[in-house]
Amino acid sequence: MKELRAGVLLGALAGALAGTVETIDVIGRHGQLLFGPGAGFSLTAQIFAATITAGTLFGVVLGALAQVAAALSRDNTGLLPRAAALNRRLLAERSRDLRRCLVITLLAALLLALFLRVLSRLFLNFPLGPRDLLPHVLVVAGCAALALLARAWLGPRGERHGIVPLSASAWTLAFLSAAGFALLYVIDHDYYVHLYNTVHLGLTALALGAACLLLLALASGFETEGMRFPRWSALALAGIWLVTAAASLVLYRSNEDVKAFLYNRTTYAKRIYPLLARVIPLFASRPFPSIAAAPGKSAVPAAEPSPDLRGANVILITIDAVRADHLGVYGSPRTLTSSLNHFARRSVIFRRAYAQGANTFPSFSSLMTGRLPSAVTWEHPFEPPLPPENLTLAEILDQAGYDTGAVTSHPYFDDRWGLPQGFKHHDNSAGVYNRDNRGIVSARVERKSEAMLARLRPPFFFWAHFYDPHAHYMPRAVNRFGTRDVDLYDGELADTDAQIGKLLRWINANRSGPAILVICSDHGEEFGDHGGQYHGATLYEETVHVPLLIRVPGVRPRLVHKPVGLVDVVPTLLDLLRIPAPEGLAGRTLGPVFAGRPLPDPDRPVVSEASQLAWKRMALRGRWKLIRDDAHDTWELYDLGRDPRELRNRFHLDPDRVRDLKRVLQAAPEIRR
Repeated sequence: MKELRAGVLLGALAGALAGTVETIDVIGRHGQLLFGPGAGFSLTAQIFAATITAGTLFGVVLGALAQVAAALSRDNTGLLPRAAALNRRLLAERSRDLRRCLVITLLAALLLALFLRVLSRLFLNFPLGPRDLLPHVLVVAGCAALALLARAWLGPRGERHGIVPLSASAWTLAFLSAAGFALLYVIDHDYYVHLYNTVHLGLTALALGAACLLLLALASGFETEGMRFPRWSALALAGIWLVTAAASLVLYRSNEDVKAFLYNRTTYAKRIYPLLARVIPLFASRPFPSIAAAPGKSAVPAAEPSPDLRGANVILITIDAVRADHLGVYGSPRTLTSSLNHFARRSVIFRRAYAQGANTFPSFSSLMTGRLPSAVTWEHPFEPPLPPENLTLAEILDQAGYDTGAVTSHPYFDDRWGLPQGFKHHDNSAGVYNRDNRGIVSARVERKSEAMLARLRPPFFFWAHFYDPHAHYMPRAVNRFGTRDVDLYDGELADTDAQIGKLLRWINANRSGPAILVICSDHGEEFGDHGGQYHGATLYEETVHVPLLIRVPGVRPRLVHKPVGLVDVVPTLLDLLRIPAPEGLAGRTLGPVFAGRPLPDPDRPVVSEASQLAWKRMALRGRWKLIRDDAHDTWELYDLGRDPRELRNRFHLDPDRVRDLKRVLQAAPEIRR
């Protein structure tokens, strides 16, 4: 029992240390939210208490489990006893050659950084570079170094209190433990963001193990014999911690602002509280509330007539992972997309277009079927393959006498996954999807697209998909904007734009009859906007707000500011072509826009869904956006008109808006898991 108490205490201290580091990191990254205008002291204090408590709770569990494992290996043949014996031998050395110790520590840290660099190049999609690793390592290791220097200074003066100088081995172990904790933290926070829960929990456990080693190294200089601590002080500290822990758990259960902040902007807390919710019924997610239909809701006005383009060719160009605000026509300050900007000047620009999925497969499945991802027939929800029971745009046009072809560059377009169904001619050989997503494929997509377009007979439907802006972000020879991920991404986008411009010029020079051209993306990309990277796990603007440009013969360019969805593309094209649309489509025709008229139902909501890590849904009406996380039981409401970066959760401040958008989500198909 004594050893179990020691393990629990060590784990709690390590967890509290990790929670404190995370709290400092949260202040640095999100200080504007916590201390800016409109931020309340209560919310800030609650978040600080919750982050420290989360680490402490996880540390208690790990410490207890470690001691139990050690107790089961008392024959000294297990791994833990051998490691403990090695640690005792290291800490028994009493060399005072600090310079030698620092040199060894520096060399070991450099070798560790080099090892992680090579390892990330081989196995990670997003390699760690010196620029990425060193700042985090230096900050945490620097703090640890200051603490150790203070500890060393105190040592000679504290012998009467049972404190003796640290050995060289203890110094080395402390430095390496601090550096290891920093590396694990940055990998968890910045490089394996929003991926797999088991991966994050494992990284958290390793980080707390490094924190335990740091504490053991610091404690090695304490002579515990003769040291006495009043029992009342331990009981008081335990009582304070228990009250704080209970309050934090209650807050996580009841306060949507705290819960949403922890899940979206922390590293450890967002993993630990949902884990507790699974084992403690009191903190389990509440069921989605049943909401009565809105009283007196008027019928949707009839659609206005649209241009008649029977027999026109249809060309769809999609670009992977393009967030709208990185296109010049959508406000990017960089000169990235001159070809798309030129195309937009003769097109209808939908300024607020939204993908219905946060990653490729559900988004394209929705785009091709005109249905929400939750309404598509799946074998496994939101995952390939797309079963043949789903009727796609290519199949509809094929039945209407169209020749159909596609040139793609993504593994999801493999014939076995169902996305190419309905295309008579399909070439997915343009891209090589390596283990780390490398490969520059835009030029090959452009050349193969020209060749296939030359073979298709009118009327035809052609789809070209450019993969390149997707991570891994490859440096380009011409379009260079910097070395950050976002800079490399912009370089890939600019390079892809040049290839699309080349294809558009070929189409203009070799057109065979009138053609409707559609350019859009399947989803966006996050670069730390809400503490994450990449895409798939959130429904914020950077992930689901995508470009949508449509050029229709004889239609003057214009801007459309009302929200629309990619789910509207299928009914719009079928309306323009005067082909009957199948029943049950979630989208609506945007045809009246091309006749110079407003949309008949401008306040119609847009719904998007995400399934990676958590089941999420988004309802957007006008400038108001509600995000529901079913897995973590969180709600977020944002006023995009006043808060376009989605920083201020207004869930508790606008109950009428919440009720309205909850009705929208209630009416959407249930996500089948």
